[in-house]
Amino acid sequence: MGIPAKEETAKAAEKSIRFSLAVHDKLQKLSAKLGRPQTLVFAQMVDYFYRTKKDPIDLNDEMLKSSILKNAQNQMGFLKTQEKIFLLPMNEKIGEVSQQQEEILEAFDEQVLQANRVRVDEHKQQMKYLVELHRLINNFNGQISAKKELKESFLYILNNYISSRDKVNVLFNQKEREQLAAETIRQVNNL
Repeated sequence: MGIPAKEETAKAAEKSIRFSLAVHDKLQKLSAKLGRPQTLVFAQMVDYFYRTKKDPIDLNDEMLKSSILKNAQNQMGFLKTQEKIFLLPMNEKIGEVSQQQEEILEAFDEQVLQANRVRVDEHKQQMKYLVELHRLINNFNGQISAKKELKESFLYILNNYISSRDKVNVLFNQKEREQLAAETIRQVNNL
């Protein structure tokens, strides 16, 4: 719809517009900046405003606002769609994984606590067993010591008896006395 550059330069100006020198300077700077002739830049500006139906006076163009708003709404809709498609399911999965990890950790903690309780109970039982065993060993050692002392005392008494009897009783036969003494010593050792 724009006016081609070659046609514009080839045609002679059919109409003229009067405007101030300040506007002319601005048009000149704009055309120099764009690298196009002034007549072409002017024709393109007219064509632009005609196509877009924009009013050059209205700097706060409602169409521009509505297109920006529509674009922003489209972007927000796109982001919400992406959030529904990707982020929400991912967040739900992360929540499920987190919940499963918590359950696993709780079960693991419970198993560790239960194993520790079992070990503590076993340790207590072993300690009771060892204390009882120590008591029995001490008791047994005491009994052995008492029995040994009893045997020693009894042998001392017996030896004194035998020697005293030998001195007193010469009437008995030597062989019978030795048999009696040996039998008595054997019986004392069997205590």
